[in-house]
Amino acid sequence: MPVLLFVMLGSALAEKIAVRLDDVVGVYRNPVVIRRPDEIIRTENVLEIIRYDQTGAYVRTRLNHPVTGNLCSFWGIAEIQGSRLLYRSIGNEGETSSRCDLAVRIEKGEILFDDRDRQCERQLCGANAHFSQSGFKRSGRQRITYLERIRKSRQYQEAAAEYQRLKGRIDLGPMDNLTGRYQVPVTVNFPDPKRPFRTRHLLEIIPYREGSLYINAEINGHHACYLSGIAEVEGSRLVYRSVPGEDDPLPACTFSLQLRANSIVLHDADGACRRLYCGVSAGFDGVSFRAKLRRPISNLSKTRSSVSYEEAVAEYERLLLWRAAQPAPIKQP
Repeated sequence: MPVLLFVMLGSALAEKIAVRLDDVVGVYRNPVVIRRPDEIIRTENVLEIIRYDQTGAYVRTRLNHPVTGNLCSFWGIAEIQGSRLLYRSIGNEGETSSRCDLAVRIEKGEILFDDRDRQCERQLCGANAHFSQSGFKRSGRQRITYLERIRKSRQYQEAAAEYQRLKGRIDLGPMDNLTGRYQVPVTVNFPDPKRPFRTRHLLEIIPYREGSLYINAEINGHHACYLSGIAEVEGSRLVYRSVPGEDDPLPACTFSLQLRANSIVLHDADGACRRLYCGVSAGFDGVSFRAKLRRPISNLSKTRSSVSYEEAVAEYERLLLWRAAQPAPIKQP
């Protein structure tokens, strides 16, 4: 009995040993050779861990499948839980199955990933790629010499904003519950009534940084509208603005989304966005999406790696620079 009690206590104490961030922060790299019938590609798997605060770390990894070359790509803030760093996504309101929980297990000699329900794999990996396929030897840890670049990166800012929302420190208001994908079927009638054209309107909303979200809107009909950008929360509205001066002689586009009677309604009151982003007979103003049609976006990593997303982020950074360059308003005595 004393021996059994000692073993049980030892096991319990081992579970309580917390990760020391100073022992794991750094960059880890593993060479990968992807062999295809017509080529051989040499690349690497990468894991970066840096301190975020006293109880958590920023983790970013890129893992390559050794045959297909498809990727698992992840970044987020993970909290210390015993011998693990645990990341929890916000998921979609009322849909616990959509949440990605990824554990970074700190073993004696290596670092492994644990994605037990494979929800992270479904959201963040390409076909046949998965987190459990790769690990990193702790002996391969190297010091990160580019910390400031990481902290200024889009990925780090997104991870910090998501973590703060998760902890309840940022309130995006009603828009926080609207992140996801919406589709509305559309039938377009042509002169031949026997062959109507069936298409769809599409709206995607995903978190970007504190107080802002990425939107992608496609309005289809005889002609189409396409708009992707970073929109800011302004009360009960989500507002996108193009950079003034970039589209002269046209005025800047101000495009908004508002939740009204369980629908998301698009507004382009002065028509500037239509002139910039739509065909001749298409427009945004008044188009609506029922809130109950919201579905989770299955692969956020793919969306955030898209050309549209990258261009939206670059345009938003130019907008912030434009604002910073404007003269301060003169205060009246």
